[in-house]
Amino acid sequence: MKPIISRLSQHSTLFFFPLLLLLRWKWRNYIFIVLGIIILAGCFRKFYNTGTTTNVDSNMIERLKAENKYFIIHYRDTILQLDNISIGNNVLTGKSGQLSTEHTSQLNPESNKPNPFKNANKAAVLSEVHLYVNNDKKTTLENPEVNVPLSDIYRMDVYEFNKGRTSTSTIISIVGIVTTATLVAVIIGGIIGSSSSGGYNGGSDTTSCGCPQVYVEQKGNFDYQNGIFSGAVYANLERMDYLPLGNIEPENSAIRLRISGHEDEIQYLNSAQLIGVYHKEGSTILADRYGKFYSISNPSLPEIAMGSDKKDLKEVLSKADGTSFSFNTYDSQETYSKAYLNFKKPLENRKAKLVVRVKNSNWAALLNQEYTLLFGEDYSRYRDYWENTSPAKMEAFILNQGLPIKVYVKNGEKWEYAGYFPLSGTENYRDMVMEIKLPENTSKDLRIKLETVYRFWDLDYAAIDYDEGDSLQTFTIDPVSAKNMLKEDQKDQLVKTDKIYSLLNKDESIDLEFHVPEKNRTNTVSYFLASGGYYHIQNTYPVKANVSRLKQFKKPGEFDRFSREKYLEMEQLQSLANQVRHSSN
Repeated sequence: MKPIISRLSQHSTLFFFPLLLLLRWKWRNYIFIVLGIIILAGCFRKFYNTGTTTNVDSNMIERLKAENKYFIIHYRDTILQLDNISIGNNVLTGKSGQLSTEHTSQLNPESNKPNPFKNANKAAVLSEVHLYVNNDKKTTLENPEVNVPLSDIYRMDVYEFNKGRTSTSTIISIVGIVTTATLVAVIIGGIIGSSSSGGYNGGSDTTSCGCPQVYVEQKGNFDYQNGIFSGAVYANLERMDYLPLGNIEPENSAIRLRISGHEDEIQYLNSAQLIGVYHKEGSTILADRYGKFYSISNPSLPEIAMGSDKKDLKEVLSKADGTSFSFNTYDSQETYSKAYLNFKKPLENRKAKLVVRVKNSNWAALLNQEYTLLFGEDYSRYRDYWENTSPAKMEAFILNQGLPIKVYVKNGEKWEYAGYFPLSGTENYRDMVMEIKLPENTSKDLRIKLETVYRFWDLDYAAIDYDEGDSLQTFTIDPVSAKNMLKEDQKDQLVKTDKIYSLLNKDESIDLEFHVPEKNRTNTVSYFLASGGYYHIQNTYPVKANVSRLKQFKKPGEFDRFSREKYLEMEQLQSLANQVRHSSN
C-alpha cells in the first residue's frame, strides 16, 4: 500500500486529523457507515472535458482513427456509432450502427466544461469522439453507409480526462468527510475521554509547528522567510534564534522586516536585532544554536549515506532540492529513526562543521495536534504546571523524547553524543550548522549518526566542511522603529533580552526597520535576525484529558512509538477510504 503522505498533497494529511480521533472510539463502525453513505452520495467524482473544436480536417480524423478512438456521429434526429472510417476528397465515409450500451452515458455534455462520469465507464468515455452534423439521418441499419463532407461537421468533441477538476473533487470530498467526522466528534466528545482520573504532569506539548513568522520587505512586497524559535511553547523554553535572511538587498540603507503571529497563539517577543557578518564572496555564513557564526566554503558530501534499512540516501542528500529523507525507517530493536553518514576524515583536522538542510515535516504538525488532544480541556492547566518546571528539566524531556535531531559521532566502537539541531518549524527548509570535534583515532572515516522521532523531520541535504574558515567580523543593529498594528512603537521592548515583551495576539504583526551601513565593495555582508522569545498555544479540545496515555510519556522515546502508532492508524484510515471509494464506483 502506497503511504498516505505520498498519496495526498503537501497539506492534505491535516484534513484527516479529526478522523484519526475517531479511530479509537467504540462508535467508529457507525461513523464509517455514515461516511460511506456520504461517499456513495457523490464524493470522489471523476471529470472529463469535451475538447470541443469547430474546425475539423482530415489530419485530425486520421490521427484519432490511429488512436483507436470510438467515433459517434450526431445527426439532428438520431445518434449512431461510426466504423470503418476513411477520408477522401475531404469527405468522411464509413458504416453506421447502433451505439454500444457503455457509450450511451455521455451523449449530451456541456461543451468545454468539466463533466462528471463514473469510474466504471472511464475507458469507454475517454475513447469517444463525437461528430455533429446539421443534417437528418441519411442512413438506415439496412443501408448503413455514411458519406459526410468535412465542411458539414460543425463541431467535434474529443473527450479528455480533466485531472485538475478530478483532483479538486477528491480533496473536497476528503474535506467534506472530515467536516462530518468533526461534527460527530463534537457531539460525542463530551461523553468520551480517559477512563482514568486524577492529575498527571508527565508530558508536555513541545512540538508545535506554529511560531512567529518572519517576512522581509523587498520592493514593496513582504516575502516570507521562515519561523523563529519553533517549539518554544513555554516561558522556560524561551530561546534565541538566528534566522538567515538570504540574499537580502537593503533599500536606501534600510532593511524592513515583519514578524507576524500565528492563529490560536500568543507570541512573546523578547528581543529582535539585526546581525551583519562580513565575509568573503562565495562563502556561506551559518549560525549555530548558540549564535556562533561559521563560514562554509568547501562542503563535502558523504561517501556513504543510508537509513536504518540500509537504503542508499547519497543521491537524496546530495542536493538542496526538496527531495528529502523523512526519517521513515523502522528497526524493531531500536528507538527512533536514523540516518548514517560516512565522510572522509583528514587526520590533521581537529574540528569540522556539519551542515544540514532540514525542516519539521507536515506529519510532525499533525502529530502535535494528536498529542495536544491528549490534554483535552485541561491543556491550559498542564501548561501552567510546565511553565514552573526548570528549563533544564524541559530540555531533558525534549531530548529524551527525541524531538530535535540528535547527532552522534562514532569513536571506536562507541557512538558519542555531539549535540542536537533544534526544532525548525514546518514552513520552509532551514540551513543549520554544528561544530563537530573529530575523534582522536586513526580512522580515515568520520561516521555520524542522526536520530529523531519517526517521520518528524525532512532531511534534504547533508555535508561536512573541514576548512577552518575565515575570521568573521560581525556587527549588531538595533531597530530604529518597531511598530505594532496600532502604530505603537515597541522598540524599547525589543532592543535587549529581559523580561519585557512585545506581545502578538493571534495574527497580529509588528514591523521593524533597521538602518545598515552602506555596502562596501571589498566586503560581502550576510544578515541574520537575532530574536528571542516564546509563544503559547491557545487551542483546546472538548474532551477529557487522556491521563493514562499521557503517563506513558514518562518513558524515553515514547514520542517515537506514538508517531508510529498514529501513522499506522492513518494508513488504515486511508485504506478504508480507498475501499469505500472503490465500492462507490
